[in-house]
Amino acid sequence: MGSSEWHHIVAFEPDIAAVLVRLQEAEFAAGEYFWEGDGVDGIDRPESIEALLDDQPASGTHSIIDMFEGVSDEPRFGVVAPLSEAQLMTAFDTLHPDLDAVRRWAQSSAIDEWLPNWYGGYVVAGPPDAPTGICFAGFSGD
Repeated sequence: MGSSEWHHIVAFEPDIAAVLVRLQEAEFAAGEYFWEGDGVDGIDRPESIEALLDDQPASGTHSIIDMFEGVSDEPRFGVVAPLSEAQLMTAFDTLHPDLDAVRRWAQSSAIDEWLPNWYGGYVVAGPPDAPTGICFAGFSGD
């Protein structure tokens, strides 16, 4: 099947980890993820994110739910981490891109240039003294 790109842009809140969890819970509640049981009669969807991830550890969910390790300062498997200063400068020509620039970047499919499969990243949009949004983006699933 290959991996799938995903991204979410939300209003800024200082607790990045809490925002991530809310996005994961919303994706799960809406059923907006890959599930191996789709189309199979007599099989109910998992009742929790944990059960979903346990049921299909190799294929993943092809969604932000796959960032099961939370938030980190450094990129690694299963987490979202901030884009580096070098990445921000290359992508946006600034360390503090505005929300419109972040939206264009997220929709451009340029994410695969910055993040390997099963890694997530985030960009805080706006100036440091008045951030306006957060963009979570990544590729996951197999």
